[in-house]
Amino acid sequence: MGEFEFEGPSHEEIWEKITSENVNVKLEGLLEAARIKSIEESDPAGSLVYLETALEICQSSGDLVSVSHVCMLMGYNHSRLNRYSDCLVDHELGAEAASRGMAS
Repeated sequence: MGEFEFEGPSHEEIWEKITSENVNVKLEGLLEAARIKSIEESDPAGSLVYLETALEICQSSGDLVSVSHVCMLMGYNHSRLNRYSDCLVDHELGAEAASRGMAS
């Protein structure tokens, strides 16, 4: 995972999760932060920062179900930003990951 500063909600529990050494806990924190940015703060672009990091974690761990889930969330946020080409790419990647997960 590359270096960057997290922006967004300042909820202490979320930051504890995001900085956790446990990959599952870190992923949970990233998804919570993305939800807050997207839904509560109406900032789908800000949500994508968290989701992109979550996607990197899922891909590196080989968790295809989580890759599919995160891709679908990214597609949702891209559609809210009227970035329909990006939305399509995200949904196709998510569907592909789900298909590969079902096959294994």
